[in-house]
Amino acid sequence: MNNNVLTFRPISFSTLLGGFIIAALISMFVVQVRVHKDHKNVTRETIADNYQQQFNIKLQLVVAELLL
Repeated sequence: MNNNVLTFRPISFSTLLGGFIIAALISMFVVQVRVHKDHKNVTRETIADNYQQQFNIKLQLVVAELLL
């Protein structure tokens, strides 16, 4: 038991710093991917809304012409 205590070394500061940096980079990558997906979805929804508005305007014009 005494040998186990003697061979145990505390984690060095550089190892902790390296682990923190790696964790930060991984989390930034995950967040960046998520933000990119959210941005794509918002862009698609905006484009779809614009097309829907254009379609509704043209539909109203056609209906108005048919009723005349």
